[in-house]
Amino acid sequence: MGLALMKIFIRAIIGVSVLASYASAESKIVAKFPGNNQVATIVVPAQTAGTTQVVLYSILKGNNSSQIGVEVLGAKGLQASVDASQVNGSALSTLEKGNFWKIYLKSSNTNSRKSAISPAIQSSAAVVKRSSDSNCGSLPASVISAILANISQQLGRPVSYEEICPSGTEGSNQSSNEGIEIPDGNSITPVDQPQIEQTYGSATGFVEKDSCSKVKEYLVRVTLNLEKVAPEVLAQGFEIRARLQEVEYTGGKAASLKPVSDGMYAPRPLLLMQSLGGGQWVNMVKWIKGRPRIITKVPASPSIVFYRGLVLVRIVADKLIAAGGGKKVNYELTNGEIIYGICGSSQKKRW
Repeated sequence: MGLALMKIFIRAIIGVSVLASYASAESKIVAKFPGNNQVATIVVPAQTAGTTQVVLYSILKGNNSSQIGVEVLGAKGLQASVDASQVNGSALSTLEKGNFWKIYLKSSNTNSRKSAISPAIQSSAAVVKRSSDSNCGSLPASVISAILANISQQLGRPVSYEEICPSGTEGSNQSSNEGIEIPDGNSITPVDQPQIEQTYGSATGFVEKDSCSKVKEYLVRVTLNLEKVAPEVLAQGFEIRARLQEVEYTGGKAASLKPVSDGMYAPRPLLLMQSLGGGQWVNMVKWIKGRPRIITKVPASPSIVFYRGLVLVRIVADKLIAAGGGKKVNYELTNGEIIYGICGSSQKKRW
């Protein structure tokens, strides 16, 4: 018997006791993303309560605001939320006591049974090696028939009797292990397990980081809620696959504040930042007790400036200076798709 089939066969035989061990529902299942844009696989055990939370997290380095993408593949009814916190102590202590703020995501798509992170389906038959330690001889034929049906359903292909039972070990009508006699004509029908309908969703958003701070680690938490997953699916158990990708801006970040401008905006102050292209605006962000707060937003002028090989956008800065109160703040330039931030003074002085 092949190793994979042997494991499934043994699991099928002791299925009742395995289910019993999962009967006490966990309140939270926690896992770490293995790396940037790498898939994390979470097994939600059978009999998990709908109140259980599934939490995945990733540690992001640096203090420059960045874009993230989140993808989740799992049972229909899963609901996801994403938030972030500056790391305080260890990752686990931050998960429990972090000062989290919500990350607002823009949905990319939602497709049933379609995903770049869906598990590959193996259509070719596995090579089976026969073993002399099969348990078939101690099981009634009706039980073996039920096990075959369940294993076939798990593998997504028909599994023959010969694959799990070497010749000469046909099932009897009495199990020597259990001492239970099953009369002729009776059979054990396989459990009617529902087909788990999977849904795939992906979304993108921004993780704000404090470029004026010495903090260089941020924890992003993806929380999956199971309350709307069908009870029969929770009873059966299922698998979740998810990944998180961070994309940091790698272009130039030249910036300058001109306290008194000339030309079309004279004498108003101007903030000059290296252009991202498209319609752009600046978020002025203050960090209050470890959380970002956008104080004001100012659109960039459609008129750009060429200076020493740089392409700069101009932002009329009088509103930014007034809102900043003369302190160092984060100026985040974005076009809705890309973002970068700098730390600068909000005083009406050249920098």
